[in-house]
Amino acid sequence: MRSIMNRTPARLAFLAAAALVVGAIAPAALSLGGAAPPQDEAPAMVVGSFDSRAVMVAYMRSERFKEDLAGVKQEMASAVEAGDQAAQDAINERMRARQEKAHRQVFSNAPAPEVVALLAEQLPGFAEQAGVDVIVSKWRLAYVGPGARFVDLTDRMVAAFGPDAETLEVVEQIKATDPVPLEQLEGGHEH
Repeated sequence: MRSIMNRTPARLAFLAAAALVVGAIAPAALSLGGAAPPQDEAPAMVVGSFDSRAVMVAYMRSERFKEDLAGVKQEMASAVEAGDQAAQDAINERMRARQEKAHRQVFSNAPAPEVVALLAEQLPGFAEQAGVDVIVSKWRLAYVGPGARFVDLTDRMVAAFGPDAETLEVVEQIKATDPVPLEQLEGGHEH
């Protein structure tokens, strides 16, 4: 069996969705045979969900992000010192695109796989502590059946970035706010 660590966030999301489908279909298939599953049984799968917007905010306000940004600043300083305008332009374009993507991830519900990847080694521990079988963004669920059981892991994932009190306030505000529809952000509308 391949380790969960070898799977990409997209692959894990696919597996979680597939497991949800199987979990929804299996009881229905059993009931077709006349044997309904007992109502007091625990769900076949417990899903850990998280608000990717909140996790992204925690990352962007973390020391890890500052370190990542310092690397880019050093790269830019080297390009300036070398007089390499093409490299400077490329760095500026990369950072502009990164900012636009982060805007969609924080204010809408665009996926944030790069941030989830930073937590990849911790995800199995989060799952074990919370008693969940899979972890998915709450914004990636196309259907949730009435028997599905979810555990919100947002706060655990946010805590992994060592947020200060101000960041925790911002995270709570994000969690309490509905995401702006992605097409509004992409259309240039203000939020």
